[in-house]
Amino acid sequence: MKFRNSFISLVSLIVVAGVTVIGTAPASAGKAAKTIAFASANYNVTEGDTAAITITRSVSHGPASVAFATSDGTAGSSHYGSVTTTVSFKSGQSTATASVTSIKVGDVPSSGLTVNLTLSSPSRNWALGSASTATLTIYPMPVPIAPTGLSATVVTGLTIPHVALAWNASPTQGVSSYKVYSATTAGGPYSVVGNTAATSYDVTPAPRVLTYFVVAAFNDYGVGSTYSNEVSAQPPVIGSGLYWSNFSNGTIMAANPDGTDATALVTGEAAPWGVAVNATNVFWTNETSSGTIMRANLDGSNVTTLVTGQSNPYGIAIDAGHIYWTNYLSGTVMESSLDGADVVTLVSGENEPTALALVGSKLYWTDVASNRIREFDLGGTTVQTVLDNVGAYPFALAANATYLYWAVTGTNGGSDGTIMRADLSGSNVTTLASGQAHPQGIAVGSNNLYWSNANTASITRASLTGGSATTVVSGQSLPAGLAVSS
Repeated sequence: MKFRNSFISLVSLIVVAGVTVIGTAPASAGKAAKTIAFASANYNVTEGDTAAITITRSVSHGPASVAFATSDGTAGSSHYGSVTTTVSFKSGQSTATASVTSIKVGDVPSSGLTVNLTLSSPSRNWALGSASTATLTIYPMPVPIAPTGLSATVVTGLTIPHVALAWNASPTQGVSSYKVYSATTAGGPYSVVGNTAATSYDVTPAPRVLTYFVVAAFNDYGVGSTYSNEVSAQPPVIGSGLYWSNFSNGTIMAANPDGTDATALVTGEAAPWGVAVNATNVFWTNETSSGTIMRANLDGSNVTTLVTGQSNPYGIAIDAGHIYWTNYLSGTVMESSLDGADVVTLVSGENEPTALALVGSKLYWTDVASNRIREFDLGGTTVQTVLDNVGAYPFALAANATYLYWAVTGTNGGSDGTIMRADLSGSNVTTLASGQAHPQGIAVGSNNLYWSNANTASITRASLTGGSATTVVSGQSLPAGLAVSS
């Protein structure tokens, strides 16, 4: 009896204390609420970009999910992609994201357009936090900021010289392209050189005058930045000393004597073949049935037609006051002043005169149909043969104060051409090089002999004192006539 009374007293004490021993107390009593909410009440995105909407939960233990949806605020369906999705959390994950992509429209005001964001339907045992709604503001694509750090480098070599431009990217979002501008005076006015999505651009070929460059950044709507810093580029140092024609692609080329800095001086010629050069100009023949004698400055500028109506003009030579050339089909050797005036026929009745060389007052040429080298003294009237039977198809000829040099082409498409030499009187004939690939032009400098090999599209050089031949220029387009300045 005493034990029973004690038990009743204990129960009464517990009840008095307000603790329910027998019954259903809430499972979460004394625990923090488990909520899911937006990390921020406001999110921003630039037109055309994607916004990452961060959603957080108060407890990272166990999985959870919540519904996420967008709806129109001041932005309509044309401004963003509507989203209705479920955002899930893995156990241990306290944040998750939903993506909303804005659309490039171009009519977003500077104040922006809004999209409503809503969370709903949290998973079991989870509740929505106080930030269950938020606002996404779409701002217009910004006007690009000008790129910086523009630099210009003149690049020469075996390719066509060009100006390599490089700059730092505009820091503005939405930049899709850059425009490159140039001017011949500092500060402009500028004209467009080209467009690129990269942060570099090659201006090819390099301008032949001092040129100024700037760059501007543009967004997808064609809105551009102000100009970058201005840089200048000096004209490239064009290869000098060695000149030749590319018959197939109609170019007059120049390079240093070692073959470096090769560049096209003149393009678009009809059929350039013979080449001659002095201290200020390069001259060439266009070997067609209505051929021309041409001239340009050594940098390729001021291309001028001096003489027209010639009959397949081939070889060419110059002195202080005159131009000389052969007319292959009409069998004549011609003369004019350096400006193309006073054209006269010096010699007629030749058998397909081709290559031409000048030493002092004497002109030398090859008659390709009769395989001989002929001579004419400008101070007289007599034509004589210097050498007979020089080899089949002597299409190239050069001379210095001591020797005549010529090339026998050999089989078209083969490698049986030869480079020959003889005294100016025609004695002491010597083979300098054999196995050449259809040589079609030859030139002699103070230390070296050069010739063009049509079948290998190259220019070859050998020392006048002997030694092996070396290819100094390759990748040409049927190289023909050659000239070299000392």
